[in-house]
Amino acid sequence: MFIFVIPFVSRFPSTSLALTARFYGKEKAQARFQIYVMDLSDGSKKVLQTAEEPTQVRWVGRNSLAWFTKSGLFASMVTPWRPVRIKLAKGLVVDQLHWSRSKPGRPEIEDPRQFRQVLTVDLVRHQLRSSAWHELEGNVPLTDSKPNRFSDPNYSNRYVIVDCGKGIEYWKNGKSVALECEPQDAWTNDDSSRIWVAFRSGQKPSSTDSGLMAFQKGKLPVVLCDGAVDFDFWPKRPLFAYFTTPKSNNGIVSNELYLGNWKTMAKKSLVNGPVLVTSISIQP
Repeated sequence: MFIFVIPFVSRFPSTSLALTARFYGKEKAQARFQIYVMDLSDGSKKVLQTAEEPTQVRWVGRNSLAWFTKSGLFASMVTPWRPVRIKLAKGLVVDQLHWSRSKPGRPEIEDPRQFRQVLTVDLVRHQLRSSAWHELEGNVPLTDSKPNRFSDPNYSNRYVIVDCGKGIEYWKNGKSVALECEPQDAWTNDDSSRIWVAFRSGQKPSSTDSGLMAFQKGKLPVVLCDGAVDFDFWPKRPLFAYFTTPKSNNGIVSNELYLGNWKTMAKKSLVNGPVLVTSISIQP
């Protein structure tokens, strides 16, 4: 049974979420992975058929999607839906795991052989366009050699300390608090009244669990998500989404998908039941 639950409609803007997912049918029969587009305003969804099982779907603009299969990279407008293979330059190697948290609607793929180069999907020519590397807007590169210090939005002369080797140290209710984790990324807004830190939360070195923490002026620090495989986050968009680490129960491997708003702190489950989500992308 495939269940989508969309409460809090008034708290979230009207937009769509693209995802790749597999759900179990009757008697635990596995369906194949498909691309779904869910309308977040009313919970309606539609399946976009592909010849091969898709992974790592991303929006390209407001009405097109790009995704990987075993055969390579594909893309199409949602309406009309006509998947085409994206051409690669001779000798070019792309890895779906190198999709970066780029600007919504502009997915970028790192070429692992090229230092500081990114590849952008060009739907007009059905090919990848190479461009120079640039940091995500608002992104603050973290250094491993020493702790990274950010002015605390709620305490003058105090700092949020992000140490890539130890974790995050911050202030809450006038007291210093330490979160043991492995920080990976950090963002701030223009006036430094907000800080977000992405981290790996698992205790084991092999853990892939990720989390996202927010520091906002006038609000207590809060962990927006934890135990996530991946999340879709953009510092200039309050809406974010994430899906959790899969768990096995009676032979069924499933996880959960959540939608949140870091400005209002509203959060709700979007998908539950015997479903396995593998990628998500919020429409720009």
